[in-house]
Amino acid sequence: MLNKICILCVALLVGCASGHVGPRIGVDLPVSGIGAEGNATSTSSQVGFVGGFTFEGMFTRTWGLRADPQIRTIGGDVGFAGSTTSGDGVVSVTGVLKTNSTFLELPIVAMFSPTDSGSTIHPFFCFGLMLSAATSTTLGASGTQTYTENGQSVSAPFSYQENEPSFNGPFASVLFSGGVRIPISPSWELRAEARLQQMFTDADIAGFVLYAPGYSTLVRMRVSAPTTSVGITLGMMLRL
Repeated sequence: MLNKICILCVALLVGCASGHVGPRIGVDLPVSGIGAEGNATSTSSQVGFVGGFTFEGMFTRTWGLRADPQIRTIGGDVGFAGSTTSGDGVVSVTGVLKTNSTFLELPIVAMFSPTDSGSTIHPFFCFGLMLSAATSTTLGASGTQTYTENGQSVSAPFSYQENEPSFNGPFASVLFSGGVRIPISPSWELRAEARLQQMFTDADIAGFVLYAPGYSTLVRMRVSAPTTSVGITLGMMLRL
């Protein structure tokens, strides 16, 4: 996949009237929470990191194509609760599952940038599609497990962590973005951009199962990435 991304980025710059390349870095702000199915009782998301490079080919002074290969991290908490019978008693559990995933992504967008020779700040806007794949996921669960029999209860805390080096996807999203270009020299410009991305395919990133003694199932969940998020980035672009 990395080889295909590199070939595509180079192809965008070949045959264009002008091109730009440079790094971007910023934050990813989930609009919708982490998704969970099964024994979930609550969900929340956390601010993630996004960073990568932009490869841009301009066919005219006002429009062109961009490929923005990037790494994005997502994470959040999922509350859960479950119970099952065990012998003559009942085993119940409540807790929180913490999830962190790293995504490898390739947004491809059309860029439009009206120019004004009398202005030093140039706006731009983009729309396009993005393919994403989860390359690794970390799950950490903690909570309290209780055994109840004949009206008597015994409780104990539990915790564990699991790493899932996986390749889940690809997931597809539609993108809309806007920002400003600020030239700082004949060769370099600063860019600030806000990007809205909406996933329109399933985005399952991990499964979670918690067993009671005797291997009966206490909790079973599927966890998915936030379907809507806003990325805010700053970048430095070199004119080629």
